[in-house]
Amino acid sequence: MLDQQHGEQREQIEDGEAEQAFGDAVGRRAVLGASMLCLAAPRPVRAQLAWPSRPIRMIVPQSAGGVTDIVARAVAQRLSEAFGQQVVVENKPGANYQIGTAQVAKAEPDGHTLLVTSEAFTINPLISNTLPYDSAKDLAPITNLIIINHALITHPKLPANSVQDLIALAKRQPGELNYGTYGYASTGHLNMEMFQAAAGVKLTPVHYKGAAPALTDVLAGHELRQVLVALHVVAVET
Repeated sequence: MLDQQHGEQREQIEDGEAEQAFGDAVGRRAVLGASMLCLAAPRPVRAQLAWPSRPIRMIVPQSAGGVTDIVARAVAQRLSEAFGQQVVVENKPGANYQIGTAQVAKAEPDGHTLLVTSEAFTINPLISNTLPYDSAKDLAPITNLIIINHALITHPKLPANSVQDLIALAKRQPGELNYGTYGYASTGHLNMEMFQAAAGVKLTPVHYKGAAPALTDVLAGHELRQVLVALHVVAVET
């Protein structure tokens, strides 16, 4: 699905539609979003005649190697080709996307600073009154990029070969199974909270600054029984 939707985005860029969308955002900060990835910008400000007039910064508020980062780099490459200007991806992880988002919100509103974000862009304002930016006033959507599905995966060492096995194990060991997320209140976190409510089990969250480091921890078999959610949920037993 990722490849198919990237293909659609490539066709749009080649047809000039992406250049039109970005051109309309000149003088505005822009946001790209992941899990559902989208493009956004703040309220328009009439800017310079030629855009882009210098390299564009594309901020990814998550660690390198995660889905948001991978998609951002693919999009950045195509935009560089379309605009004839370099699009540089910068990773600014932390606080469930808030650090990177705030950096873009406070950047010069000239269309040369973009943000690749996820569902956190809409979730964070619902759970926090102290965000270092105003989602409605500082940033506005431009376009969606992709939709990401989640899957449940377990490490071979975990004695659970099915969802039913995992539920049974969690019920025998309430609160002892840890699960990793790619940020507090991320979809990985919220999906697992819903899973616990539906299954009647208790798991303990471990929050990372991105999906990649969490997945690396699980695959490495570190001494932490985890369930990890990114595009996936991974459980591991010591």
